Amino acid sequence: MTENGGDGTAPSSSRARRIVRIVRRIALGIHAAFLAPLLLRIVLRDLVAPSEFLFIVPAFVFAVPALLTAPFIAGGKRVRLVLHPLLALALLWTVFVEQPRLVPLLVPSPATDSERDVTLASWNVMSYNLGNDDVVAGFQEGDPDIVCLLEGTYRSRPPGFLRRAVPPEFQWASTLQMAIGSRFPIVDEKEYATRTRLRVFRATLDVRGEKLSVYLVDMPSPPRGDTEELFAELRTILDGAEHPFVLTGDFNTTRGSWRMAGATRGMRDFYRSSPGNRWLASWDLREYYRVPRTSNLFATFPVALAFVQIDHSFASPGILPVAADLVGPGGSDHYRQFLVFRLDDG
Repeated sequence: MTENGGDGTAPSSSRARRIVRIVRRIALGIHAAFLAPLLLRIVLRDLVAPSEFLFIVPAFVFAVPALLTAPFIAGGKRVRLVLHPLLALALLWTVFVEQPRLVPLLVPSPATDSERDVTLASWNVMSYNLGNDDVVAGFQEGDPDIVCLLEGTYRSRPPGFLRRAVPPEFQWASTLQMAIGSRFPIVDEKEYATRTRLRVFRATLDVRGEKLSVYLVDMPSPPRGDTEELFAELRTILDGAEHPFVLTGDFNTTRGSWRMAGATRGMRDFYRSSPGNRWLASWDLREYYRVPRTSNLFATFPVALAFVQIDHSFASPGILPVAADLVGPGGSDHYRQFLVFRLDDG
């Protein structure tokens, strides 16, 4: 009892209400700070420079704090009953768009066919910043028919230690910081002169009597400011392709990019359309192609976190994607892409 005959519950209740209000205000601030960029990221993606920068940050970085703080904000049960499902759907949508390896694909893997299948390893080795030996071992794993090298040439040629590590029948086409090696004959090569900072290098191969072009792409890092022009120029280059092709490289943007979708319209994303591209669904293919089981479920960069996939591969009409995997780490800040495909005569 107090001197006034009260039990002290009123002041305690008042303090408790004040604490609740403070907690709710803090939660609301945190909630708004993460919800706003999440919505910008979902709606605008890479259409403008600010959202383009947000787009290379994993969606869950924004969605999880927004979900955790939602129960503490004011607005009553009805608001929360609407807000929670909307946030959960937003997170699921970004996972569906950006992490297709987590989404089941109800298509059986095609039978392996060593007479028709072609294997390709594509890797941004970042100037061998994590060591030469791991890069050599990485390109030897799986014994790929084609290797694509980004940020890894010396004086516009693949380094000697890498050329000596691959089979002796390999031919090379290379330019500054980009190279394509192949056990199939290389019949043509070209580095495209571009108006933007886009870099594209092509090698055309004779694969068992059929022509195949491999386009190797290196996009500048975001925020770029000229993303629309970069991808428009890439599309112009690809529209001039004379043969079926594989497009691979470091696009420096995550899957779901509006700009990348426009530049690759009509092509198949290896990680979305390959029946053997799921993390747990392609063990048989890994066994068959001797790919190491150090694959990554989510992404290609950076090795320390590997939460975003900025390295991508696409197949033009006339190419059938069979499998795709992300292999590493070791030898670079990027994971290595390992692709299986075949020239589709159907």
